[in-house]
Amino acid sequence: MAETDCSICDLRHFTNPSTAWCSECDQALCDECKEYHRVFRGTHNHETIGIDDYLSLTQSVNVYTSHCSTHKDKYQMYCQTHDIPLCLFCVEEHGECKNVIHLSKKTKEIKTSDSWMDTEQTLEDIAENIDKMEAEAKKECRRFWRTKGINFSEYQSSPTGNQ
Repeated sequence: MAETDCSICDLRHFTNPSTAWCSECDQALCDECKEYHRVFRGTHNHETIGIDDYLSLTQSVNVYTSHCSTHKDKYQMYCQTHDIPLCLFCVEEHGECKNVIHLSKKTKEIKTSDSWMDTEQTLEDIAENIDKMEAEAKKECRRFWRTKGINFSEYQSSPTGNQ
């Protein structure tokens, strides 16, 4: 199964691209399965995020496994006081903590936070600057090769040229 294929369809031996991710079920969902997931009694309260959002979550979120190493149970909550994910057994141990929220809420908060958006904008700016620098470098190479009497496109296609 590819990382972006629907988990439910895969179990049914179908291949459908996923469009959503449920962190509570730890499954990718296609449009059809997402609709069933939304209305099924056992999962209608689960919040999903877009598969692109899930795949683009920062490395700091992705380093968390989906299951507690102590209790071998699935993470479902998040302790904001201690900045850690919790399984239901861990929640009992964090009874004194006042800032325990659903893990899906935390993943949504990360994606919509100002720092996330600033990081996203910074990465877009860096990519744009790299493109500009690459274009400028090619222009300078062409100018250099013209002064040597060599056509830059001929140089690029030669065995010794950089491609």
